[in-house]
Amino acid sequence: MDNPVKIKADANGLIVQLPGEMDFLRIYRLTVKRFTMSAELFSKCGNISIRFIGADLNELQKTWLIDSLNSLDCINTHFIQYKLKKEPVPVESKLPEIRKDTAPSALFVTERKDVLYFHGNMSEGDVLETHKSVVLIGNVEAGARVTTLKNIIIVGELKGLAIAGLDRKRDRYIAALSMRPEIVQIGRYRRYGDGRYDPWDRAAVAVLKNDKIFFRALYT
Repeated sequence: MDNPVKIKADANGLIVQLPGEMDFLRIYRLTVKRFTMSAELFSKCGNISIRFIGADLNELQKTWLIDSLNSLDCINTHFIQYKLKKEPVPVESKLPEIRKDTAPSALFVTERKDVLYFHGNMSEGDVLETHKSVVLIGNVEAGARVTTLKNIIIVGELKGLAIAGLDRKRDRYIAALSMRPEIVQIGRYRRYGDGRYDPWDRAAVAVLKNDKIFFRALYT
């Protein structure tokens, strides 16, 4: 049976679609299972706002769910409850190594030691380049490009071009909640996709094995 709990991203963080006609205990178990099976998307440290829709949860139930997700050993990301009236979040640092004429517009960017967190969508013509791993909370549309020496995690749709592993380490990867890329590249190896008809229109990770790029489902 397919898990009815779905995870998607918007510019403010994560939206978790819950089944409406189901008791809370089942919702709780299915939500924890979904995040456990998607743990590779949340392997980097940092805070992500989370919002539950589809089921009428009270504040205690929401808190219980979030605390349970934060206690999972397989997840390093820290989830916080979405606030309807959010204060503007200051930009903590400038995007490194990005041409001004192609830089994507972000709600905010957080740069840590080894990871760049980008909150926002990338449109056609946008280019994001960095030497750090990238965690992008949003969508990468067709014609947009993300390039990094390390790994790429997209908490949203990948429909453009993603290039990872330019440091030539073979354990680099590209993960997305919806994998419909035009091109994925790890190191010097490329794989072309059909953004409209690609069968991997679901959460997947692209990895390098035997000099070829393979897609692996994050959950079924």
